[in-house]
Amino acid sequence: VSDLPLAVPARLTRLGLSEVVNHLLEHDEPRAFDFLIDGELLRSSLEEHLRSKGLSLEEVVIVEYFLVPKKPEHTEDKPHEDWVAGIAISSSSSVLTASYDKTGRIWEEGADGHAAVTLLGHEDSATCCTWVEEQGEGSTRFAITGSKDYSLLAFAVPKGTGGGQSMQPCFRFRGHEGAVQAVACRDSLLCSASWDKTIKIWPMPTEKELEELAGNSGEAISQTGKRSKGEEGKQAVNMKDRGCLSTLVGHTQAVTGVEVGGRQEIVSGGWDHTVKSWDAEKQQCLTNLTSNSAVNGVAISLSGLFASAHADRAVRVWDPRAGALVRKSLASHKGWVNAVSWSPSSEHHLVSCSHDHTIKLWDFRSSVPLHTIAAHDGKALCVSW
Repeated sequence: VSDLPLAVPARLTRLGLSEVVNHLLEHDEPRAFDFLIDGELLRSSLEEHLRSKGLSLEEVVIVEYFLVPKKPEHTEDKPHEDWVAGIAISSSSSVLTASYDKTGRIWEEGADGHAAVTLLGHEDSATCCTWVEEQGEGSTRFAITGSKDYSLLAFAVPKGTGGGQSMQPCFRFRGHEGAVQAVACRDSLLCSASWDKTIKIWPMPTEKELEELAGNSGEAISQTGKRSKGEEGKQAVNMKDRGCLSTLVGHTQAVTGVEVGGRQEIVSGGWDHTVKSWDAEKQQCLTNLTSNSAVNGVAISLSGLFASAHADRAVRVWDPRAGALVRKSLASHKGWVNAVSWSPSSEHHLVSCSHDHTIKLWDFRSSVPLHTIAAHDGKALCVSW
């Protein structure tokens, strides 16, 4: 579209403006566009929007346009035997889930609804999970699950693992004095949040430890989570316990959400109505953001904004650089918001899930969701983008 000023009727809404843009771009098939004026999405007619901002209809207004994200489509069900409380997606699109049936599961595309791997070892409900991506060529990726049994388990998962097999953990992280509610990892910084009101930082297993765990007699950990002795058979891996590196203390009630950002930053949320950011290396609280409702989950955007899911049915977006002010409050859900996840490719888009059975796709520059999907017959407990 030309940079020259273009006169359009003030009565046009985004639908009418989309028709104008499609005509100017000569698209064979019409596409839906969104329109941004001074950092705010247009959700009324041009006239109503400009008058609400005290702007004259005679002035030149800069309007930015871009394609509206498509509504997510249901493609496949992945059945579990109990509630699904946690979900994480790897860089290679492997899906990891945590379930109240005490197991984790790994799902691959084209698996016809059957888990590629079932992760065993917890003594109580698995409540959360995350991937630890390979840190270099030849390194190992790990699936991490947290549980109501106060522990986290680490599973060494080579790519290509599948076939409906079961896997035992190679490491167990112990130290929490309450149920583990959330876990996150980035750049080898692994941390967890618990009902014991703390966040704990854990040492990641090294390749040398994996080799030592397998033994010094030529044994190797197989894709089934067992150690192999040539043709003589397989033995179960000896699970190794690990303590935490440090504990972050500051929340006064259960910590129910945790995420890792850049520069060793950890963000947490809890039932004490606060969202906190931490310097992991110095073990210091950097930011304390207070809301009027319990926090059920947190996420960090590409640009460093925080999002939090709340029991008062709202999603809140925070700019930690602005202090304690909420950047945006997104209210559309009709039940508790359980989790929130930012787009991995857009600093403006996020998704939330709720007890109202729905997931909602947002552009936080508007208080109206882009899409609402009735995704579940029951409560939606977790979501990942």
